[in-house]
Amino acid sequence: MISSVSLVSTNAELVQCFRKHLMLLRSLPWRIPISIGTIHDSIENIVRSPFVQETAIATPGNALGLMNDGFDKHVLKAVDPVNYTQLANQINAFLVEKNNGYMPTKLASVISLSKYGSVSNNVTTIVHVPTMVLPQPLAKTDSHQLVFDCIWSCCLSLSGTSVSHLILPGFGSGYGGLDPDTVSEITLVCLVLFHLEVEASLKQCMILMLLQKRMELLQIESDIANLKHWLSDFGRWKLDHLQEGLPMELKDWIRCFDRGNT
Repeated sequence: MISSVSLVSTNAELVQCFRKHLMLLRSLPWRIPISIGTIHDSIENIVRSPFVQETAIATPGNALGLMNDGFDKHVLKAVDPVNYTQLANQINAFLVEKNNGYMPTKLASVISLSKYGSVSNNVTTIVHVPTMVLPQPLAKTDSHQLVFDCIWSCCLSLSGTSVSHLILPGFGSGYGGLDPDTVSEITLVCLVLFHLEVEASLKQCMILMLLQKRMELLQIESDIANLKHWLSDFGRWKLDHLQEGLPMELKDWIRCFDRGNT
């Protein structure tokens, strides 16, 4: 299970957004069970320093599993500066065979670098999670859902492995062109929710409110009531004033569950 996450980027604005939202999340009424930090640097420089924990790097790839450009290329150059082109071809062959030639977006594939003799400074694993079919700008509508699902899929794929430290870039913030504020908010909330030790129905309610999904679509009153049970008075008001297609602002989302603020 992941115990620590490093959010990394060369984009100063994205790093500042990560830090801003991390401070807000600390006002949640539940203990955040993982350590989260930020690093404003290139992945090559980051990997040069040995990690104490076994480490995985998540990379937002494309649906063909080609890793010869973008952040993918920088990751491979970081772990194997000499043979990164060969490593890209080997990993692509693995992904193509594993997924029958096509990697659906949001599907995380765990790649063990020891298989290719490319373990570097305790970076043992790459998690390939396609955000797009081919490198191009992402649609702004519901892009927060894509980011959330990619991060959740990444965390799920590492459950039960020996990896305890995850290096995570801003999914969709490069080629995808998504807003740094949205990317940082969704990434951090997803990480916290995935690891939060609370009842499943509360976690489900928190996810639906973050993504501004209408609970009444469930239609079964008992299911809806089980979710609404966790909302503060403000949260119940907010449920009637959702802005579909957008993520909820973090300060409002937190108030939906903090009964002390109502």
